[in-house]
Amino acid sequence: MQQISTLDLVLRSSGGALLVPLKKTADILGLEPQTIRNRLCAKTFELVPVRIGRMNYFKIADIASLIDSTVAISGGKRKPGRPRKSEAQRASLHQRGA
Repeated sequence: MQQISTLDLVLRSSGGALLVPLKKTADILGLEPQTIRNRLCAKTFELVPVRIGRMNYFKIADIASLIDSTVAISGGKRKPGRPRKSEAQRASLHQRGA
């Protein structure tokens, strides 16, 4: 069975276009368009836009690589702080069983 890459999925959702407008990029990434605009203004957005006239477009390959890198980074590490109740219960059960 063939495995579908992220690039193929993003290409299908864009309708085959290689450059995607900001609103469609926001839909693909699950963000609000204004969030992308704010990050572009603050120069903290990971993608570099292609300006055509007044419009910002983004490359499909860049969007797919951003999705792949985001999935690889979020490996389930928790932020520091007090453990959740469920985690504490799991740890105590694990210690009892050992």
